[in-house]
Amino acid sequence: MRLLFCKPFTAIRSGGKRNPMMSDYNYCPLCGGPLAGTYEKGKSYRFCPSGHYTLYPSQSVGAVAVIPDGEGRILLERRAIEPGYGMWALPGGMAEQGESIQACAVREVLEETGLEIEVTKLLDVTGGIRVCTVFYEARLIGGMLTKSAESLELEWFRPEHIPFEQFAFPRHKEQLSRWLNERRTEA
Repeated sequence: MRLLFCKPFTAIRSGGKRNPMMSDYNYCPLCGGPLAGTYEKGKSYRFCPSGHYTLYPSQSVGAVAVIPDGEGRILLERRAIEPGYGMWALPGGMAEQGESIQACAVREVLEETGLEIEVTKLLDVTGGIRVCTVFYEARLIGGMLTKSAESLELEWFRPEHIPFEQFAFPRHKEQLSRWLNERRTEA
């Protein structure tokens, strides 16, 4: 299992003083092995070659979207990456440096699904030890459903068929359940 932690690479804060909270990891915090490096999409990443850990030089904020279609179904992706390989999740991911969180949701959905969305409503903001996730409701405005390398499959689910027991992230399950309950009470 690979854990995703977001932490800037720079160990120096303004004024030239070392910031211990911003220090780079040289070793995997799970297995103790040395981290390797890669360069992808114009960005440097460090990772555990055993697959336990990835250090991203991005903000520790991510965005995901609840995307209903015109038939009342919800789009989910079966993840092709850790954490949660083979499990279901709402489409989304980590914000890039300097990117707004709404723009992150739009970009991540496009990259992972091929679909263009418009963010319509802020649903919730949840925090963890290193990652804050912003949940949005979004409206489908274009594109063609196409899975990426990050997805094993993409599927539209009717609410009664959503595989909640196979969700990668408990907060995705909680937020989607709450969103569905609110929709039922509005109807």
